[in-house]
Amino acid sequence: FYADEYQISTQLERLNKTIYSKIDKPKTALIADDHPVNLLLFTEILGDYGIVSSTVGNGADAVEAIKNNDFDLVLMDVQMPIMNGFVASQQIRQFNPDILIIAVSASLDAHSLTLFRSKGINHQLIKPLNRDALEEILLEHRLITVDRKRFLESDERINNNELITLN
Repeated sequence: FYADEYQISTQLERLNKTIYSKIDKPKTALIADDHPVNLLLFTEILGDYGIVSSTVGNGADAVEAIKNNDFDLVLMDVQMPIMNGFVASQQIRQFNPDILIIAVSASLDAHSLTLFRSKGINHQLIKPLNRDALEEILLEHRLITVDRKRFLESDERINNNELITLN
């Protein structure tokens, strides 16, 4: 009897470890921008997708934050005091080649796009931030799921006082 109980207990413990290891931890982002309004806006937008954000006001602080924390992505303003987004991205790539870096800039041209790639930046977004473009990047890199996108769309309908019928 006790041997069976031990086996069942051991199997349950293994099953629990498997289940908990498969539960996704929240995705995390670092937002590097020197304008408080942008920090607040980007934090709110990413929060809508269930992404937990930390913020810094310059590239040097961004480099240090990424050295000391495990982030899934960085929204990096290009023009910041102390250290700009280009230099910060290059430094980050030296110790973290896999993190998703999304540059955020007030303007983009063909030269900028080439420059961004050469500095280790994965994607570029123009300010004001286009939510659909950000969403596509997050989906592409599997930081959000289509199910999460559908949930947000249904949540918006609720907020707009539209009736949703559950099947």
